[in-house]
Amino acid sequence: MITVQCDADLDALRPLTPGEIQLLAACRAGEPCRLNGGHLPDEAGSRRAQFIRADILRYLIMGGCEINPVASTGIDLHGAFISGTLNLATVKSHGAVGLQNCRFDRLFTLFQSEIQNLRLDGSHLCGLNGHGLNAANDVILRDVTDTGGINLFAARIGGRLDLGGADISPSKHLALNAKNAEIAGGVTLSSLCATGRVSLNGAVINGQMACENASLDAHGAAYAFKAQDTVIRSDLNCTGIRVKGMFSLSGAQVGGRLVLNHAEFDAASDDPATPAVRLVRMNVSEGLHWEGIRLGDGRVSLTSAHVGDLRHDLNSDMDSWPPADRFDLDGFTYDRMTGPSISPGTFIEWLRKGSTEKENFLPQPFTQLAKILRERGHDRDSRLILAERDRLIMKNIRDRARITDYDGTWSRAFLGLSRDASNFRRWAIDVMLRRTVGYGYRPFRSMWMLATLVVIAVTMAQMTWREGSFVPGAEAANGSEVWIALSGSGIPNPAQAWAETPVVQRDGTVSPPPGRDYPRFNAIAWGADLVIPIIDFGQTVHWGPSAGRGPWGLWLWRASFFLAAAGWIVTALGAAAITGIIRRE
Repeated sequence: MITVQCDADLDALRPLTPGEIQLLAACRAGEPCRLNGGHLPDEAGSRRAQFIRADILRYLIMGGCEINPVASTGIDLHGAFISGTLNLATVKSHGAVGLQNCRFDRLFTLFQSEIQNLRLDGSHLCGLNGHGLNAANDVILRDVTDTGGINLFAARIGGRLDLGGADISPSKHLALNAKNAEIAGGVTLSSLCATGRVSLNGAVINGQMACENASLDAHGAAYAFKAQDTVIRSDLNCTGIRVKGMFSLSGAQVGGRLVLNHAEFDAASDDPATPAVRLVRMNVSEGLHWEGIRLGDGRVSLTSAHVGDLRHDLNSDMDSWPPADRFDLDGFTYDRMTGPSISPGTFIEWLRKGSTEKENFLPQPFTQLAKILRERGHDRDSRLILAERDRLIMKNIRDRARITDYDGTWSRAFLGLSRDASNFRRWAIDVMLRRTVGYGYRPFRSMWMLATLVVIAVTMAQMTWREGSFVPGAEAANGSEVWIALSGSGIPNPAQAWAETPVVQRDGTVSPPPGRDYPRFNAIAWGADLVIPIIDFGQTVHWGPSAGRGPWGLWLWRASFFLAAAGWIVTALGAAAITGIIRRE
Protein backbone atom coordinates (compact mmCIF):
# COMPACT_ATOMS: atom_id res chain seq x y z
CA MET A 1 0.00 0.00 0.00
CA ILE A 2 1.32 3.45 -0.96
CA THR A 3 0.28 6.41 1.19
CA VAL A 4 -0.35 9.29 -1.21
CA GLN A 5 -0.10 12.70 0.41
CA CYS A 6 1.10 14.92 -2.43
CA ASP A 7 1.45 14.98 -6.21
CA ALA A 8 4.99 13.58 -6.05
CA ASP A 9 3.65 10.45 -4.38
CA LEU A 10 1.60 9.82 -7.48
CA ASP A 11 4.78 9.17 -9.51
CA ALA A 12 4.98 5.68 -8.09
CA LEU A 13 1.45 5.05 -9.37
CA ARG A 14 1.84 6.56 -12.84
CA PRO A 15 0.68 6.16 -15.46
CA LEU A 16 -2.74 7.02 -14.18
CA THR A 17 -5.78 5.34 -15.62
CA PRO A 18 -8.29 7.33 -17.71
CA GLY A 19 -10.73 7.10 -14.82
CA GLU A 20 -8.21 8.52 -12.35
CA ILE A 21 -7.30 11.38 -14.68
CA GLN A 22 -10.98 12.23 -15.10
CA LEU A 23 -11.52 12.09 -11.33
CA LEU A 24 -8.61 14.48 -10.62
CA ALA A 25 -10.03 16.99 -13.06
CA ALA A 26 -13.54 16.74 -11.63
CA CYS A 27 -12.25 17.24 -8.08
CA ARG A 28 -10.41 20.43 -9.06
CA ALA A 29 -13.55 21.75 -10.77
CA GLY A 30 -15.89 20.73 -7.97
CA GLU A 31 -18.01 18.72 -10.36
CA PRO A 32 -19.39 15.17 -10.30
CA CYS A 33 -17.25 12.53 -11.98
CA ARG A 34 -19.28 10.02 -13.99
CA LEU A 35 -17.27 7.23 -15.50
CA ASN A 36 -18.90 5.38 -18.39
CA GLY A 37 -22.14 7.29 -17.81
CA GLY A 38 -22.07 6.63 -14.09
CA HIS A 39 -23.25 3.02 -14.44
CA LEU A 40 -22.16 0.26 -12.09
CA PRO A 41 -19.13 -1.49 -13.65
CA ASP A 42 -19.65 -5.02 -14.90
CA GLU A 43 -17.59 -7.34 -12.76
CA ALA A 44 -16.73 -9.58 -15.71
CA GLY A 45 -16.25 -6.94 -18.41
CA SER A 46 -13.60 -4.37 -19.32
CA ARG A 47 -13.32 -1.63 -16.70
CA ARG A 48 -10.10 0.29 -17.41
CA ALA A 49 -12.05 3.46 -18.14
CA GLN A 50 -13.71 3.09 -14.72
CA PHE A 51 -10.67 1.85 -12.78
CA ILE A 52 -9.75 3.85 -9.64
CA ARG A 53 -7.09 2.70 -7.20
CA ALA A 54 -8.03 2.96 -3.52
CA ASP A 55 -4.80 4.81 -2.59
CA ILE A 56 -5.53 7.64 -5.03
CA LEU A 57 -9.17 7.84 -3.94
CA ARG A 58 -8.10 8.08 -0.29
CA TYR A 59 -5.69 10.91 -1.17
CA LEU A 60 -8.52 12.87 -2.79
CA ILE A 61 -11.04 12.19 0.00
CA MET A 62 -8.53 13.74 2.43
CA GLY A 63 -8.43 16.89 0.27
CA GLY A 64 -5.60 16.22 -2.21
CA CYS A 65 -2.80 18.80 -2.25
CA GLU A 66 -1.98 22.22 -3.75
CA ILE A 67 -1.31 20.71 -7.16
CA ASN A 68 -4.36 18.46 -7.07
CA PRO A 69 -6.81 20.37 -4.90
CA VAL A 70 -10.30 19.07 -4.10
CA ALA A 71 -13.21 21.48 -4.02
CA SER A 72 -14.87 22.08 -0.67
CA THR A 73 -17.87 20.05 -1.80
CA GLY A 74 -15.73 16.91 -1.64
CA ILE A 75 -15.82 13.76 -3.80
CA ASP A 76 -18.77 12.89 -6.04
CA LEU A 77 -17.79 9.78 -8.00
CA HIS A 78 -20.15 7.60 -10.03
CA GLY A 79 -19.56 4.31 -11.83
CA ALA A 80 -16.01 3.52 -10.65
CA PHE A 81 -14.31 0.20 -10.06
CA ILE A 82 -12.36 0.77 -6.84
CA SER A 83 -9.39 -1.56 -6.57
CA GLY A 84 -7.80 -2.37 -3.23
CA THR A 85 -8.80 -1.66 0.35
CA LEU A 86 -10.17 1.83 0.76
CA ASN A 87 -8.89 2.50 4.28
CA LEU A 88 -10.19 5.73 5.79
CA ALA A 89 -9.62 4.69 9.40
CA THR A 90 -9.32 7.74 11.68
CA VAL A 91 -9.37 9.98 8.59
CA LYS A 92 -11.18 13.31 8.48
CA SER A 93 -12.68 13.79 5.05
CA HIS A 94 -12.50 16.97 3.00
CA GLY A 95 -16.18 17.59 2.33
CA ALA A 96 -18.70 14.95 1.38
CA VAL A 97 -17.86 11.43 0.21
CA GLY A 98 -20.05 10.26 -2.65
CA LEU A 99 -19.18 6.91 -4.24
CA GLN A 100 -22.34 5.95 -6.07
CA ASN A 101 -22.77 2.98 -8.41
CA CYS A 102 -19.19 1.99 -7.61
CA ARG A 103 -17.88 -1.55 -7.32
CA PHE A 104 -15.41 -2.37 -4.54
CA ASP A 105 -13.23 -5.46 -4.66
CA ARG A 106 -12.08 -5.18 -1.03
CA LEU A 107 -13.31 -4.01 2.35
CA PHE A 108 -14.24 -0.34 2.73
CA THR A 109 -12.96 0.87 6.13
CA LEU A 110 -14.32 3.95 7.91
CA PHE A 111 -13.14 3.00 11.39
CA GLN A 112 -13.52 6.09 13.63
CA SER A 113 -13.33 8.37 10.64
CA GLU A 114 -14.95 11.79 10.40
CA ILE A 115 -16.91 12.68 7.29
CA GLN A 116 -19.41 15.30 6.33
CA ASN A 117 -21.73 13.13 4.31
CA LEU A 118 -21.51 9.59 2.89
CA ARG A 119 -23.37 8.39 -0.20
CA LEU A 120 -22.88 4.90 -1.60
CA ASP A 121 -26.16 4.55 -3.51
CA GLY A 122 -26.26 1.59 -5.86
CA SER A 123 -22.71 0.48 -5.07
CA HIS A 124 -21.44 -3.06 -4.67
CA LEU A 125 -19.50 -3.55 -1.42
CA CYS A 126 -17.36 -6.34 -0.02
CA GLY A 127 -18.00 -5.17 3.51
CA LEU A 128 -18.17 -1.78 5.22
CA ASN A 129 -16.46 -1.24 8.57
CA GLY A 130 -17.87 1.99 10.00
CA HIS A 131 -17.14 1.19 13.66
CA GLY A 132 -17.15 4.51 15.50
CA LEU A 133 -17.88 6.48 12.32
CA ASN A 134 -18.71 10.14 12.93
CA ALA A 135 -20.83 11.54 10.11
CA ALA A 136 -21.96 15.14 10.41
CA ASN A 137 -24.89 14.60 8.05
CA ASP A 138 -26.48 11.68 6.21
CA VAL A 139 -25.21 8.17 5.52
CA ILE A 140 -27.02 7.01 2.37
CA LEU A 141 -26.62 3.39 1.30
CA ARG A 142 -29.70 3.01 -0.86
CA ASP A 143 -29.81 -0.01 -3.18
CA VAL A 144 -26.29 -1.13 -2.25
CA THR A 145 -25.29 -4.75 -2.64
CA ASP A 146 -22.98 -6.02 0.08
CA THR A 147 -21.34 -9.41 0.53
CA GLY A 148 -19.32 -8.72 3.68
CA GLY A 149 -21.71 -7.11 6.14
CA ILE A 150 -22.12 -3.50 7.23
CA ASN A 151 -20.72 -2.50 10.61
CA LEU A 152 -21.86 0.82 12.08
CA PHE A 153 -21.21 -0.07 15.71
CA ALA A 154 -21.26 3.05 17.94
CA ALA A 155 -21.49 5.26 14.86
CA ARG A 156 -22.60 8.90 15.28
CA ILE A 157 -24.71 10.08 12.37
CA GLY A 158 -25.91 13.68 12.39
CA GLY A 159 -28.53 13.11 9.71
CA ARG A 160 -30.33 9.98 8.55
CA LEU A 161 -29.26 6.44 7.82
CA ASP A 162 -30.81 5.11 4.62
CA LEU A 163 -30.46 1.48 3.56
CA GLY A 164 -33.63 1.36 1.52
CA GLY A 165 -33.58 -1.37 -1.14
CA ALA A 166 -30.17 -2.65 -0.04
CA ASP A 167 -29.22 -6.31 -0.45
CA ILE A 168 -26.86 -7.53 2.28
CA SER A 169 -25.76 -11.17 2.11
CA PRO A 170 -22.55 -11.71 4.10
CA SER A 171 -20.93 -15.10 4.56
CA LYS A 172 -21.13 -14.60 8.34
CA HIS A 173 -24.28 -14.23 10.45
CA LEU A 174 -24.17 -10.45 11.00
CA ALA A 175 -25.61 -8.48 8.09
CA LEU A 176 -26.04 -5.04 9.69
CA ASN A 177 -24.54 -4.05 13.03
CA ALA A 178 -25.68 -0.65 14.33
CA LYS A 179 -25.38 -1.40 18.05
CA ASN A 180 -25.09 1.68 20.27
CA ALA A 181 -25.32 3.95 17.24
CA GLU A 182 -26.71 7.48 17.64
CA ILE A 183 -28.67 8.73 14.65
CA ALA A 184 -30.04 12.25 14.74
CA GLY A 185 -32.39 11.72 11.81
CA GLY A 186 -34.44 8.71 10.83
CA VAL A 187 -33.50 5.22 9.70
CA THR A 188 -34.81 3.70 6.48
CA LEU A 189 -34.68 -0.05 5.98
CA SER A 190 -37.61 -0.22 3.57
CA SER A 191 -37.33 -3.07 1.04
CA LEU A 192 -34.04 -4.12 2.65
CA CYS A 193 -33.09 -7.70 1.88
CA ALA A 194 -30.76 -9.02 4.58
CA THR A 195 -29.43 -12.55 4.92
CA GLY A 196 -28.04 -12.57 8.43
CA ARG A 197 -28.77 -10.73 11.64
CA VAL A 198 -29.78 -7.06 11.70
CA SER A 199 -28.83 -5.61 15.08
CA LEU A 200 -29.66 -2.17 16.49
CA ASN A 201 -29.24 -3.00 20.19
CA GLY A 202 -28.92 0.12 22.31
CA ALA A 203 -29.17 2.46 19.33
CA VAL A 204 -30.76 5.90 19.74
CA ILE A 205 -32.76 7.08 16.72
CA ASN A 206 -34.13 10.60 17.06
CA GLY A 207 -36.43 10.34 14.05
CA GLN A 208 -38.68 7.64 12.71
CA MET A 209 -37.65 4.19 11.50
CA ALA A 210 -39.16 2.70 8.34
CA CYS A 211 -38.90 -1.03 7.60
CA GLU A 212 -41.78 -1.46 5.15
CA ASN A 213 -41.58 -4.56 2.96
CA ALA A 214 -38.14 -5.50 4.27
CA SER A 215 -37.11 -9.15 3.97
CA LEU A 216 -34.93 -10.42 6.83
CA ASP A 217 -33.55 -13.94 7.07
CA ALA A 218 -31.50 -14.95 10.13
CA HIS A 219 -29.67 -17.53 7.97
CA GLY A 220 -28.83 -19.82 10.87
CA ALA A 221 -28.54 -17.11 13.53
CA ALA A 222 -31.04 -16.89 16.39
CA TYR A 223 -32.20 -13.38 15.55
CA ALA A 224 -33.18 -11.90 12.23
CA PHE A 225 -33.89 -8.46 13.70
CA LYS A 226 -32.78 -7.39 17.17
CA ALA A 227 -33.37 -3.93 18.59
CA GLN A 228 -33.05 -4.60 22.30
CA ASP A 229 -33.17 -1.47 24.48
CA THR A 230 -33.26 0.67 21.34
CA VAL A 231 -34.77 4.16 21.58
CA ILE A 232 -36.81 5.38 18.59
CA ARG A 233 -38.20 8.86 19.19
CA SER A 234 -40.91 8.64 16.53
CA ASP A 235 -42.75 5.87 14.62
CA LEU A 236 -41.47 2.40 13.77
CA ASN A 237 -43.25 1.25 10.63
CA CYS A 238 -42.80 -2.42 9.76
CA THR A 239 -45.78 -2.81 7.43
CA GLY A 240 -45.33 -5.81 5.14
CA ILE A 241 -42.04 -6.92 6.72
CA ARG A 242 -41.09 -10.58 6.19
CA VAL A 243 -38.95 -12.10 8.93
CA LYS A 244 -37.47 -15.59 9.07
CA GLY A 245 -35.91 -15.87 12.51
CA MET A 246 -36.57 -14.01 15.74
CA PHE A 247 -37.90 -10.43 15.58
CA SER A 248 -37.08 -8.73 18.88
CA LEU A 249 -37.86 -5.30 20.28
CA SER A 250 -37.30 -6.30 23.91
CA GLY A 251 -36.86 -3.26 26.11
CA ALA A 252 -37.21 -0.91 23.14
CA GLN A 253 -38.84 2.51 23.52
CA VAL A 254 -40.88 3.79 20.60
CA GLY A 255 -41.98 7.40 20.92
CA GLY A 256 -44.67 7.13 18.24
CA ARG A 257 -46.51 4.16 16.73
CA LEU A 258 -45.37 0.61 16.12
CA VAL A 259 -47.03 -0.59 12.91
CA LEU A 260 -46.77 -4.32 12.13
CA ASN A 261 -49.71 -4.61 9.75
CA HIS A 262 -49.55 -7.39 7.13
CA ALA A 263 -46.20 -8.62 8.42
CA GLU A 264 -44.97 -12.22 8.22
CA PHE A 265 -43.07 -13.81 11.10
CA ASP A 266 -41.54 -17.28 11.30
CA ALA A 267 -39.08 -18.32 14.02
CA ALA A 268 -37.56 -20.89 11.60
CA SER A 269 -36.92 -23.22 14.52
CA ASP A 270 -38.02 -26.73 15.42
CA ASP A 271 -38.28 -25.70 19.08
CA PRO A 272 -41.86 -24.48 19.74
CA ALA A 273 -40.60 -22.36 22.66
CA THR A 274 -38.50 -20.18 20.32
CA PRO A 275 -40.08 -16.72 19.96
CA ALA A 276 -40.95 -15.47 16.49
CA VAL A 277 -41.88 -12.01 17.84
CA ARG A 278 -40.38 -10.92 21.16
CA LEU A 279 -41.68 -7.60 22.49
CA VAL A 280 -40.86 -8.14 26.17
CA ARG A 281 -40.76 -4.91 28.26
CA MET A 282 -41.23 -2.83 25.11
CA ASN A 283 -42.80 0.61 25.57
CA VAL A 284 -44.75 2.27 22.75
CA SER A 285 -46.00 5.77 23.54
CA GLU A 286 -48.76 5.91 20.95
CA GLY A 287 -50.15 2.71 19.49
CA LEU A 288 -49.47 -0.86 18.40
CA HIS A 289 -51.07 -1.68 15.04
CA TRP A 290 -51.44 -5.44 14.64
CA GLU A 291 -53.61 -6.41 11.67
CA GLY A 292 -53.32 -8.97 8.90
CA ILE A 293 -50.34 -10.74 10.49
CA ARG A 294 -49.26 -14.10 9.09
CA LEU A 295 -47.51 -16.32 11.61
CA GLY A 296 -45.41 -19.41 11.00
CA ASP A 297 -43.56 -21.28 13.73
CA GLY A 298 -42.61 -19.71 17.05
CA ARG A 299 -44.16 -17.78 19.93
CA VAL A 300 -45.37 -14.20 20.19
CA SER A 301 -44.43 -12.62 23.52
CA LEU A 302 -45.81 -9.30 24.80
CA THR A 303 -44.79 -10.01 28.40
CA SER A 304 -44.59 -6.79 30.48
CA ALA A 305 -44.85 -4.61 27.36
CA HIS A 306 -46.83 -1.36 27.36
CA VAL A 307 -48.47 0.48 24.47
CA GLY A 308 -50.64 3.57 24.36
CA ASP A 309 -53.35 2.24 22.04
CA LEU A 310 -53.83 -1.36 20.98
CA ARG A 311 -55.37 -1.32 17.51
CA HIS A 312 -56.66 -4.54 15.98
CA ASP A 313 -59.89 -6.07 14.70
CA LEU A 314 -60.58 -9.22 16.68
CA ASN A 315 -63.91 -9.79 14.99
CA SER A 316 -62.43 -10.53 11.58
CA ASP A 317 -58.72 -10.89 12.29
CA MET A 318 -58.35 -13.34 15.18
CA ASP A 319 -55.93 -15.41 13.08
CA SER A 320 -53.35 -12.62 13.36
CA TRP A 321 -52.75 -13.85 16.91
CA PRO A 322 -51.08 -17.21 17.64
CA PRO A 323 -52.77 -20.12 19.40
CA ALA A 324 -52.80 -20.47 23.18
CA ASP A 325 -49.63 -22.55 23.43
CA ARG A 326 -47.59 -19.90 21.58
CA PHE A 327 -48.82 -16.58 22.97
CA ASP A 328 -47.73 -14.61 26.05
CA LEU A 329 -49.85 -11.69 27.31
CA ASP A 330 -48.87 -11.72 30.98
CA GLY A 331 -47.98 -8.20 32.14
CA PHE A 332 -49.01 -6.60 28.83
CA THR A 333 -50.69 -3.24 29.48
CA TYR A 334 -52.28 -0.60 27.28
CA ASP A 335 -54.12 2.67 27.81
CA ARG A 336 -56.86 2.17 25.22
CA MET A 337 -58.12 -0.40 22.76
CA THR A 338 -59.29 0.96 19.43
CA GLY A 339 -61.06 -0.67 16.53
CA PRO A 340 -64.54 -2.04 15.77
CA SER A 341 -66.91 -2.95 18.60
CA ILE A 342 -66.05 -6.35 20.03
CA SER A 343 -68.28 -8.72 21.97
CA PRO A 344 -67.16 -10.00 25.38
CA GLY A 345 -67.02 -13.53 23.97
CA THR A 346 -64.50 -12.47 21.33
CA PHE A 347 -62.45 -10.63 23.94
CA ILE A 348 -62.41 -13.76 26.09
CA GLU A 349 -61.30 -15.92 23.16
CA TRP A 350 -58.34 -13.58 22.59
CA LEU A 351 -57.44 -13.38 26.28
CA ARG A 352 -57.50 -17.14 26.71
CA LYS A 353 -54.91 -17.44 23.93
CA GLY A 354 -52.31 -15.50 25.93
CA SER A 355 -53.08 -16.22 29.58
CA THR A 356 -51.54 -19.64 30.11
CA GLU A 357 -47.96 -20.60 30.90
CA LYS A 358 -47.04 -24.26 31.27
CA GLU A 359 -50.68 -25.09 31.99
CA ASN A 360 -50.90 -22.38 34.67
CA PHE A 361 -53.55 -19.69 34.29
CA LEU A 362 -52.33 -16.07 34.39
CA PRO A 363 -55.15 -13.68 35.34
CA GLN A 364 -53.42 -10.37 34.57
CA PRO A 365 -54.54 -10.11 30.88
CA PHE A 366 -58.20 -10.40 32.00
CA THR A 367 -57.73 -7.83 34.76
CA GLN A 368 -56.04 -5.40 32.36
CA LEU A 369 -58.76 -5.59 29.72
CA ALA A 370 -61.54 -5.30 32.33
CA LYS A 371 -59.88 -2.13 33.64
CA ILE A 372 -59.77 -0.58 30.17
CA LEU A 373 -63.39 -1.50 29.42
CA ARG A 374 -64.55 -0.07 32.72
CA GLU A 375 -62.70 3.20 32.11
CA ARG A 376 -64.39 3.48 28.71
CA GLY A 377 -67.81 2.99 30.26
CA HIS A 378 -68.37 -0.65 29.24
CA ASP A 379 -69.15 -1.79 32.78
CA ARG A 380 -71.17 -4.83 31.77
CA ASP A 381 -68.45 -6.16 29.45
CA SER A 382 -65.88 -5.50 32.17
CA ARG A 383 -67.85 -7.56 34.68
CA LEU A 384 -68.22 -10.43 32.21
CA ILE A 385 -64.46 -10.45 31.63
CA LEU A 386 -63.77 -10.54 35.37
CA ALA A 387 -66.33 -13.29 35.92
CA GLU A 388 -64.62 -15.42 33.26
CA ARG A 389 -61.27 -14.68 34.88
CA ASP A 390 -62.51 -15.96 38.23
CA ARG A 391 -63.98 -19.07 36.59
CA LEU A 392 -60.63 -19.88 35.02
CA ILE A 393 -58.83 -19.21 38.31
CA MET A 394 -61.09 -21.71 40.08
CA LYS A 395 -60.63 -24.24 37.30
CA ASN A 396 -56.87 -23.82 37.40
CA ILE A 397 -56.84 -24.42 41.16
CA ARG A 398 -58.71 -27.69 40.64
CA ASP A 399 -56.46 -28.74 37.75
CA ARG A 400 -53.30 -28.08 39.74
CA ALA A 401 -54.65 -30.00 42.72
CA ARG A 402 -55.27 -33.16 40.73
CA ILE A 403 -52.80 -36.01 40.84
CA THR A 404 -52.15 -37.62 37.48
CA ASP A 405 -48.75 -39.21 38.02
CA TYR A 406 -49.78 -42.30 39.97
CA ASP A 407 -46.88 -44.54 41.00
CA GLY A 408 -48.93 -47.61 41.88
CA THR A 409 -48.73 -47.15 45.66
CA TRP A 410 -51.75 -47.07 47.96
CA SER A 411 -50.63 -43.84 49.60
CA ARG A 412 -50.57 -42.09 46.23
CA ALA A 413 -53.95 -43.53 45.30
CA PHE A 414 -55.56 -42.38 48.57
CA LEU A 415 -53.99 -38.95 48.16
CA GLY A 416 -55.50 -38.77 44.67
CA LEU A 417 -58.94 -39.70 46.01
CA SER A 418 -58.60 -37.06 48.72
CA ARG A 419 -57.66 -34.42 46.15
CA ASP A 420 -60.61 -35.45 43.95
CA ALA A 421 -62.98 -35.11 46.90
CA SER A 422 -61.63 -31.63 47.63
CA ASN A 423 -61.98 -30.76 43.97
CA PHE A 424 -65.62 -31.85 44.01
CA ARG A 425 -66.23 -29.47 46.92
CA ARG A 426 -64.44 -26.68 45.04
CA TRP A 427 -66.43 -27.45 41.91
CA ALA A 428 -69.74 -27.27 43.83
CA ILE A 429 -68.79 -23.91 45.35
CA ASP A 430 -67.62 -22.71 41.96
CA VAL A 431 -70.91 -23.64 40.25
CA MET A 432 -72.91 -22.03 43.05
CA LEU A 433 -70.97 -18.76 42.87
CA ARG A 434 -71.04 -18.68 39.08
CA ARG A 435 -74.73 -19.49 38.66
CA THR A 436 -76.07 -17.36 41.47
CA VAL A 437 -74.05 -14.13 41.45
CA GLY A 438 -71.47 -14.49 38.66
CA TYR A 439 -68.62 -14.45 41.23
CA GLY A 440 -70.02 -11.18 42.57
CA TYR A 441 -69.87 -9.33 39.25
CA ARG A 442 -73.47 -10.16 38.30
CA PRO A 443 -75.27 -9.88 41.65
CA PHE A 444 -78.76 -9.48 40.20
CA ARG A 445 -78.50 -12.91 38.67
CA SER A 446 -79.42 -14.09 42.18
CA MET A 447 -82.85 -12.51 41.73
CA TRP A 448 -83.50 -14.63 38.65
CA MET A 449 -82.30 -17.68 40.57
CA LEU A 450 -84.58 -16.76 43.48
CA ALA A 451 -87.49 -16.20 41.09
CA THR A 452 -86.88 -19.61 39.57
CA LEU A 453 -86.98 -21.25 42.99
CA VAL A 454 -90.21 -19.39 43.81
CA VAL A 455 -91.83 -20.56 40.55
CA ILE A 456 -90.87 -24.15 41.35
CA ALA A 457 -92.27 -23.83 44.87
CA VAL A 458 -95.49 -22.16 43.67
CA THR A 459 -96.05 -24.80 40.98
CA MET A 460 -95.55 -27.68 43.39
CA ALA A 461 -97.74 -25.99 46.02
CA GLN A 462 -100.54 -25.48 43.54
CA MET A 463 -100.41 -29.11 42.40
CA THR A 464 -100.31 -30.29 46.02
CA TRP A 465 -103.33 -28.15 46.94
CA ARG A 466 -105.31 -29.52 44.02
CA GLU A 467 -104.37 -33.03 45.05
CA GLY A 468 -105.69 -32.34 48.54
CA SER A 469 -102.39 -32.93 50.30
CA PHE A 470 -102.22 -29.70 52.29
CA VAL A 471 -103.19 -29.62 55.95
CA PRO A 472 -103.58 -26.75 58.41
CA GLY A 473 -100.44 -26.13 60.36
CA ALA A 474 -101.94 -24.75 63.55
CA GLU A 475 -102.53 -27.39 66.24
CA ALA A 476 -105.88 -25.83 67.16
CA ALA A 477 -107.09 -26.31 63.62
CA ASN A 478 -105.84 -29.75 62.69
CA GLY A 479 -106.79 -31.09 66.08
CA SER A 480 -110.41 -29.95 65.93
CA GLU A 481 -113.26 -32.45 65.59
CA VAL A 482 -114.47 -30.86 62.36
CA TRP A 483 -111.07 -31.21 60.67
CA ILE A 484 -110.63 -34.76 61.94
CA ALA A 485 -114.05 -35.65 60.55
CA LEU A 486 -113.34 -34.03 57.18
CA SER A 487 -109.91 -35.57 56.80
CA GLY A 488 -111.34 -39.01 57.49
CA SER A 489 -114.42 -38.63 55.33
CA GLY A 490 -112.69 -39.60 52.10
CA ILE A 491 -113.43 -36.38 50.22
CA PRO A 492 -110.72 -35.46 47.69
CA ASN A 493 -109.61 -32.17 49.24
CA PRO A 494 -110.50 -31.86 52.93
CA ALA A 495 -108.36 -28.70 53.34
CA GLN A 496 -110.32 -26.87 50.64
CA ALA A 497 -113.64 -28.14 52.09
CA TRP A 498 -112.62 -27.04 55.58
CA ALA A 499 -111.37 -23.59 54.61
CA GLU A 500 -113.37 -22.61 51.53
CA THR A 501 -116.50 -24.77 50.95
CA PRO A 502 -119.77 -23.67 52.69
CA VAL A 503 -121.66 -26.38 54.63
CA VAL A 504 -125.23 -27.22 53.54
CA GLN A 505 -127.32 -28.25 56.52
CA ARG A 506 -130.10 -30.90 56.44
CA ASP A 507 -132.74 -28.22 56.54
CA GLY A 508 -131.23 -26.59 53.46
CA THR A 509 -129.57 -23.73 55.19
CA VAL A 510 -126.00 -22.86 54.24
CA SER A 511 -123.40 -22.32 56.92
CA PRO A 512 -119.93 -20.80 56.45
CA PRO A 513 -117.01 -23.22 56.11
CA PRO A 514 -115.66 -24.46 59.44
CA GLY A 515 -112.28 -22.82 58.88
CA ARG A 516 -113.63 -19.50 57.63
CA ASP A 517 -111.56 -17.57 60.19
CA TYR A 518 -108.37 -19.48 59.36
CA PRO A 519 -105.86 -17.79 56.92
CA ARG A 520 -106.73 -18.74 53.34
CA PHE A 521 -104.20 -20.75 51.33
CA ASN A 522 -102.40 -18.90 48.50
CA ALA A 523 -99.93 -20.86 46.39
CA ILE A 524 -97.92 -17.78 45.31
CA ALA A 525 -97.61 -16.46 48.85
CA TRP A 526 -96.80 -19.93 50.18
CA GLY A 527 -94.02 -20.44 47.57
CA ALA A 528 -92.50 -17.01 48.25
CA ASP A 529 -92.79 -17.59 51.99
CA LEU A 530 -90.90 -20.87 51.70
CA VAL A 531 -88.09 -19.67 49.43
CA ILE A 532 -87.43 -16.04 50.40
CA PRO A 533 -86.23 -15.89 54.00
CA ILE A 534 -86.73 -12.15 54.40
CA ILE A 535 -90.46 -12.45 53.53
CA ASP A 536 -93.07 -13.77 55.98
CA PHE A 537 -96.63 -14.05 54.71
CA GLY A 538 -97.48 -16.60 57.38
CA GLN A 539 -98.42 -19.21 54.81
CA THR A 540 -95.85 -21.85 55.73
CA VAL A 541 -96.81 -21.50 59.38
CA HIS A 542 -100.52 -22.10 58.72
CA TRP A 543 -100.32 -24.63 55.88
CA GLY A 544 -98.05 -27.58 55.33
CA PRO A 545 -97.82 -30.49 52.86
CA SER A 546 -98.87 -33.94 54.03
CA ALA A 547 -96.48 -36.71 53.06
CA GLY A 548 -99.13 -39.40 53.40
CA ARG A 549 -102.04 -38.16 51.27
CA GLY A 550 -100.62 -38.27 47.74
CA PRO A 551 -97.45 -38.15 45.63
CA TRP A 552 -97.46 -34.37 45.25
CA GLY A 553 -97.65 -33.92 48.97
CA LEU A 554 -94.75 -36.31 49.45
CA TRP A 555 -92.61 -34.59 46.81
CA LEU A 556 -93.34 -31.10 48.16
CA TRP A 557 -92.59 -32.24 51.70
CA ARG A 558 -89.21 -33.52 50.53
CA ALA A 559 -88.48 -30.55 48.25
CA SER A 560 -89.40 -27.95 50.85
CA PHE A 561 -86.17 -28.56 52.75
CA PHE A 562 -84.07 -28.06 49.62
CA LEU A 563 -86.07 -25.04 48.44
CA ALA A 564 -85.83 -23.32 51.81
CA ALA A 565 -82.07 -23.97 52.07
CA ALA A 566 -81.48 -22.87 48.48
CA GLY A 567 -83.47 -19.71 49.13
CA TRP A 568 -81.32 -18.88 52.12
CA ILE A 569 -78.08 -19.48 50.18
CA VAL A 570 -79.13 -17.52 47.08
CA THR A 571 -80.43 -14.61 49.14
CA ALA A 572 -77.27 -14.48 51.23
CA LEU A 573 -75.00 -14.64 48.19
CA GLY A 574 -77.03 -11.98 46.40
CA ALA A 575 -76.83 -9.65 49.38
CA ALA A 576 -73.09 -10.27 49.70
CA ALA A 577 -72.56 -9.61 45.99
CA ILE A 578 -74.59 -6.41 45.98
CA THR A 579 -72.67 -5.04 48.97
CA GLY A 580 -69.36 -6.10 47.41
CA ILE A 581 -68.34 -8.57 50.10
CA ILE A 582 -67.76 -11.44 47.64
CA ARG A 583 -65.48 -9.42 45.36
CA ARG A 584 -63.48 -8.11 48.33
CA GLU A 585 -63.08 -11.62 49.75
